[in-house]
Amino acid sequence: MLRVVRHSARNGFHIDPQCWSSIVANAQLINQSSQVRVFDELKKDLTSGCFLTILSLLGETGLLEHLLPELLENSGRLLSAESDFSICMEKIDDAIVEGADISPTVVLSIIGLFASGDSIWLRDLAESITTSADLNERLSECFTHLMVPRKERERIVMLLTLWTKVRTIAPKNLKAGSYKRSPLLHELISLLEITGFSREDTQRAQILKTMLDSEHSVHEHHDHPQRPFHTRRRH
Repeated sequence: MLRVVRHSARNGFHIDPQCWSSIVANAQLINQSSQVRVFDELKKDLTSGCFLTILSLLGETGLLEHLLPELLENSGRLLSAESDFSICMEKIDDAIVEGADISPTVVLSIIGLFASGDSIWLRDLAESITTSADLNERLSECFTHLMVPRKERERIVMLLTLWTKVRTIAPKNLKAGSYKRSPLLHELISLLEITGFSREDTQRAQILKTMLDSEHSVHEHHDHPQRPFHTRRRH
């Protein structure tokens, strides 16, 4: 059922009415599938470049209530076109289509951020999370049906903790060097770019990105050192 939805979203074709009716009638049977396999299947969709369309189809078929019911609360307002969640998902899809490397952790972090909150507006959610304890409490109530692996959950918490911390720092006071050893630096930059709805957010992402690019340049120089120039001695 997940694969039918995926191929429909990716290729833009309409699902056969009889097949559609069968999925709607049997959506609950996905609970009998291996939850590990279900997560692995959905993980492919996170960075497919058409995840927002997939979410919409999952909602229409009734599959979403067995996977991510948190997204359907409050009459499914998160999936409405005007919500910041939908805007973030659309930005992710567009970036992936254009060749950006966005990890599933980033997408899951945004899902967790919105699904564990009570607003469709990113600014409200960001202001309501002031400590890591608030964040942990919120995320503990998320992914109740989708079996996200423990290590992935830990990465989500780490990434959102970094994101929350960085967003409280004025760009002029942001010390990029403090984050260069973070294993989630690339994901942090992606998350800042996707959730950036202000000039300050864009500046924070650019500061970290500039530092990351400079680090890559240094490593490339060390990996491919310039050969020393030798003059041929005359006899």
